[in-house]
Amino acid sequence: FFHNKIGEIMKIKEIMQKKVIRANHTDDIFKVACMMKKYQIGFLPIEKEKKIIGVITDRDLVIKFLATSHNKEKTIEHYMNPSIITVEEEAEIKDALAIMRKEKVKRLLVTHKKQIVGMLSFSDILSHYKEEGILETLQSIFTIEVPSSPLLSEIDSFYL
Repeated sequence: FFHNKIGEIMKIKEIMQKKVIRANHTDDIFKVACMMKKYQIGFLPIEKEKKIIGVITDRDLVIKFLATSHNKEKTIEHYMNPSIITVEEEAEIKDALAIMRKEKVKRLLVTHKKQIVGMLSFSDILSHYKEEGILETLQSIFTIEVPSSPLLSEIDSFYL
């Protein structure tokens, strides 16, 4: 399914990003947004005393901060997602895809002996492979369940 040039099964460590930019839990929203812009990334692990305690995405910044502008909290710790989803660097690409599909995420932190050693994004996988299985994962990640509401029905019928 996912093989390298020699025909061996591809391991995550072969395509993961080894440099992981991190934010500190006391960093403010503006600093984190500037880091994302500077490095052209949409995902940052958040650390406290050299331990990852959560992650934040560019979408989190928009949804959790901007959409609740009445909120006075400025440190990133209040907006991060405390759920840290990882995959072992020796795992196979198909294992990473299975985790992404199950958790509906596009990025995984990569570990070696429980230490963060890199990051694997769906884009990393996509840039190496154009295989079956990727489309199902994409569909799973980007399927959003929207609660029905009379307002949405009115809007939908207006635009149709």
